[in-house]
Amino acid sequence: MSAVFDLGPWGGLLLVVCSLFLTSGRLAAPVPPVYAPSSSNVCTRGLHHELLLSVDAQNRIYLVTDNEHFQSALIERVSKQHGLRFTTSQLQELGHMPFIGYAVNQLPTWLTASAIQRRTLPIGLPTTADNDQLSEYVAAATALYQIEHGKPLSLGIMADGRLASVQVISLIKLLQKQGINRYNLVTNMEPDL
Repeated sequence: MSAVFDLGPWGGLLLVVCSLFLTSGRLAAPVPPVYAPSSSNVCTRGLHHELLLSVDAQNRIYLVTDNEHFQSALIERVSKQHGLRFTTSQLQELGHMPFIGYAVNQLPTWLTASAIQRRTLPIGLPTTADNDQLSEYVAAATALYQIEHGKPLSLGIMADGRLASVQVISLIKLLQKQGINRYNLVTNMEPDL
């Protein structure tokens, strides 16, 4: 003898509620993995960063901000230096990117690409001597933040724990060339035992 469960109206309601949650939520955007070293200090007072420089294990650098307006303004300023112009709606869409991690000349391609095609674009800001877009973004960010808020930019660096220290030091030297000597090194918190 088999047991038959009749959910009746509850089964339909459960299906509707689950479907609502599945269709209304945004899927997580693909953010490059950065496995930051851990620390045991619990002091987090005043550690909000308007701009976070993330460096993954392959030494690819990304800029992360939770301020979409600030991100759009950064992209607009740097793209103008490279002769690119975007419409207001394009800048708005670029402001929704999970991070700034594409060369400026790839942004028009990113805008026209599907979500699947966007995942195949090479990521990481160029930092070569002839195309140092990271320096351009940092300079634009410090200038924009100073104009809008009248104080220095709050900057954080989150480097992958597997990254050689020489690569982190070169990033710090790049910031020092631009007069930035204050930044926070971001780590993951160790769990309490």
